[in-house]
Amino acid sequence: MLFDRRFPKLSLSFLVLLAITSGAVVYWVSPLRDPSFQPGTNAGSLIPWVQSVSEETWVIKASLLAALFATNITFITWQWTSARVTQMMSPSQRVGRISPVLALYYARLLGTWICMFIGFDALFIGYLLYQWMID
Repeated sequence: MLFDRRFPKLSLSFLVLLAITSGAVVYWVSPLRDPSFQPGTNAGSLIPWVQSVSEETWVIKASLLAALFATNITFITWQWTSARVTQMMSPSQRVGRISPVLALYYARLLGTWICMFIGFDALFIGYLLYQWMID
């Protein structure tokens, strides 16, 4: 039971640390750190070993990070609310088919995941655009 309470906080703090680290890496390899960089030219890093990383790779990694955040937050929401949903159901609804209450609950969780993914993906892609890592 103690593990159930700590796991969401640990996993969320790990993802926040991962996002901060990823943001710091993007900041350090950003062409904006070079004073001679002119925004309006081709985007991408000026560091030689980072130049081989394509824009598609940056976008895929940002989308994967957004999917991790959305999944983690959805699991935390599911863990906090699942006990209340099962208490709302009658004993006959808990056995057998999926009840309408449970179907609505799962639809809301899916909607939460989709909204969180779109929001985090836009945020991470926006940061890459802001740092001129992608066009």
